[in-house]
Amino acid sequence: MKRKMVHIGFSYISGLFFASFFNFAAQIPFLLILSFAFAVFLCIRKPGAVCTLVWVCSFLTGFGLYKAYDTFVYDKISAFASGEISFAGKITQIDDFSADSSSYRVRGRINGIQRAEIIFYTDSMECSRGDFISFSAKAQEFENTYLFAQKDYYMSEGIFLKAYDGYDIQITRNDSFSLISVIQDYRDKITAKIRSVLPGENGALITAMLVGQKDGLDEDTQTLLYRCGIGHAMAVSGMHLAVAAAVICALTKRIYMRRSLRFILMESGIILFVIFSGMSVSVVRSAVMITLVYGACIFGRKPDPLNSLCLAAVILSLFNPFIIHNVSFLLSWAGTFGVTVFAPYMTSDIDDRFIWGKIKKYAANVFCISASVFPFSVMYFDEISAVSLLSDLIIMPLCICVLVCGLIVSLTGGAGFILSPVLIIGAGSASLIIKLSDFLGRFRLSYIASGYVYMVPLVIILSIFVVITALMLKKPYYTAWSIVLSAAVLCISGIISSYADRDNLMIYMLGDEKSSVMAVSHGNNTDVIDLTGNKNDPRYASKLCRGYGLYEINSLSIPRNAYASAVSYDRHLSLTRVRHVYLPEGTFMHDDQLICGCRPEYTDFSDVCFIYGDYTAAFTEDHTVSIDFGGHSIDCSPSRAEFDSEYPVDVCDSVIRINKEGKISIRSLVKGKCTLWEHSQKLS
Repeated sequence: MKRKMVHIGFSYISGLFFASFFNFAAQIPFLLILSFAFAVFLCIRKPGAVCTLVWVCSFLTGFGLYKAYDTFVYDKISAFASGEISFAGKITQIDDFSADSSSYRVRGRINGIQRAEIIFYTDSMECSRGDFISFSAKAQEFENTYLFAQKDYYMSEGIFLKAYDGYDIQITRNDSFSLISVIQDYRDKITAKIRSVLPGENGALITAMLVGQKDGLDEDTQTLLYRCGIGHAMAVSGMHLAVAAAVICALTKRIYMRRSLRFILMESGIILFVIFSGMSVSVVRSAVMITLVYGACIFGRKPDPLNSLCLAAVILSLFNPFIIHNVSFLLSWAGTFGVTVFAPYMTSDIDDRFIWGKIKKYAANVFCISASVFPFSVMYFDEISAVSLLSDLIIMPLCICVLVCGLIVSLTGGAGFILSPVLIIGAGSASLIIKLSDFLGRFRLSYIASGYVYMVPLVIILSIFVVITALMLKKPYYTAWSIVLSAAVLCISGIISSYADRDNLMIYMLGDEKSSVMAVSHGNNTDVIDLTGNKNDPRYASKLCRGYGLYEINSLSIPRNAYASAVSYDRHLSLTRVRHVYLPEGTFMHDDQLICGCRPEYTDFSDVCFIYGDYTAAFTEDHTVSIDFGGHSIDCSPSRAEFDSEYPVDVCDSVIRINKEGKISIRSLVKGKCTLWEHSQKLS
């Protein structure tokens, strides 16, 4: 059996994936599908008993390791949730939310017994990374919401609890030397210097591509960058490390030295950059892989990217199997697989001696990378870029230029005689990136909405189909056609789904009692109603529009906290066309002020009633909404819906689907959750 690490790695990763991504109810059918596909593959290919045993054992090892870690590590720590705890440990990261509130990542012990790392939310304090802190507080588990899969994100970081309402807080200064703190303080100094010279979005884009800090970028700019397929450039990953390694190679190329010494210098530079960039799992994965590739040359072995990829994934997941939840790790791993393994395999027959062949091969490479990351993009993002091929050709070289400029500033300490000319080049490139992404990202055909319920399971099934085709037929021609066929099935299913729901009433209930927005959609009409006036409400509406391809909103009603909410909606819905905006009477606005591109209309909401064919929606006295559809009434308030005054249901981050016969179903909008409630009878 050749390339043992490949056989072990893929089976092991598959075990982790199926143990982590699905709940128990969903694991059974998907495991049955996988088992059937595997049995068919064994019957046709007949790989042998040893190979089959390795695959099965590796899959079960990954599956079992995840479940064991879930039981013996996660459950022990999460058992402290919903109670008071005392905690003592070292501060490893500080994030400031505003002038008076911050979060502190602390590694230590719960009640002096259980080792853990938690997030502590409290008022801003005079302390630094590396200082020791002790406190008592309430502990709580993270939860996935429609806005942010908080639980999955922190699980992949090895953090399972958050603490708040802290008291008895004591901080002990730590003046001992820490290389990590020194490097990260230097990073903060460099990023602050870049933003002081370039205070706008150009400077923010340079720091985002250098260290992954996106807080200075407008939300619309980030959305447009992702629509163009270059949002990954703002997450420090393999591309950044490859550029950093190339810079180091360029600096040492003209200096004669032994291969081993050059490897040591490169490895030292890679380690420093990993710490400088914040030690995210994607950049750590890249560092492990680059070390394995360059280390193979030192020991006289031929580098094997696929072996290195599999080994890197196994090494990283041994310490925390929950890394399989990390979107940066998955996208980085899949992208590296696409560029180093899948693309060379698919383009092996392309003659690139002439210019047309070079263009064809480059386009094929970009297609292979996009195909590799597509399944994970569907799982974790609201939109999938349809213009990544074009943007990679035009915009990605500018991104590399911005990154190189940031690296030069970092390596020179931001010296004045270098800082200004380098940042002029970087600012010009960043400005072009923002303008080009704004131009491309505003086209309706530039992206595909991926918020539909059927998308994730369908993409997984189609991915398995492509993999089986590639393994069984072993020809790029058939693999390419399997991808094209899968894309066609996905597009056709989207068209069928959109037409199937045209006659149904869709009520999207987003948020909870404190922050709640509802959207009513029927046919080509969509009305958005803000039920609470909370600062997060516009973010819910914006995410819904992106995830479900709502290019146009017929009306936006803001009965509460109108002025602040209107300004926020104007910013968050700038990429969506809004026909009408309703505000309460007496709301002060300038005569020429536009909200979401249109002049606001003022009302007391008692006379606002939306009538579109088969449904009407009207405000009640307490600013809840009463909907009539086909003779059936639905009363909607924050996180609650009541059907014909007989079926009250709690709804948070959910979509209510009602057909003309009165059959209803309620499904969660949070990916990974199943149906919340279904009523198969007709409403009386």
